[in-house]
Amino acid sequence: MKIGLVDDHQVVLDGLKALIDSLPGFEVLFTATDGEAALEKLGTHEVNLLLLDLELPGENGDIICETVRKTSPWIKVVILSMHHDERFILHLIKKGANGYLSKSSGSQELIKALTHLKENDYYLPDKVGLAFIKHLNSRDIHAFEAKKVNLSERELEVLEWTIRGLTAKETGEKLFVSKRTIDAHRKSMLEKFDANNTIEMVVKAIGWKIIKIPPEMLLDRP
Repeated sequence: MKIGLVDDHQVVLDGLKALIDSLPGFEVLFTATDGEAALEKLGTHEVNLLLLDLELPGENGDIICETVRKTSPWIKVVILSMHHDERFILHLIKKGANGYLSKSSGSQELIKALTHLKENDYYLPDKVGLAFIKHLNSRDIHAFEAKKVNLSERELEVLEWTIRGLTAKETGEKLFVSKRTIDAHRKSMLEKFDANNTIEMVVKAIGWKIIKIPPEMLLDRP
């Protein structure tokens, strides 16, 4: 997986690069300390994933995220930030982010995120993801304009397992079909929801009352 790193602190970039380059199958192609340099390097380096600090000199991370989503929609963008409240994460999703990582995360959380993102188009840390799901369930979500979405019975099943956090491979095992079949169903649903990625699709599905959150996900966990 080819990765770009953007943060205004060189020591953070050096640490992230050293860790990521030590992992099999991952390589940092470029680093940048501001938004202008990041956009310039994105034009000359073919990356799959961009780890992007939110607060940068010049263009902020959310503006860069929005730009990348329009110009290079195949690049997965994960925001690095100290902010982690649910409204903030919803804002990032509206900008087209594929996920979020706290800047206080340890190396194991980063490795977990990278491993997940290698085969999926979204990532939220477990506790953040659960809090976010509960936030969606506790109120009407008007962040996205509602539209009518017609899903097949199989697509609803795939969506249910996706909300539970299962990968395409794991979902396929549950439904006794191949990962390729699940990927096809997810692609179809992304188009129906007019969603940039899986996490935006889930937000819309819950906010528009198309699917209910599994009761076990609403239970308080330690």
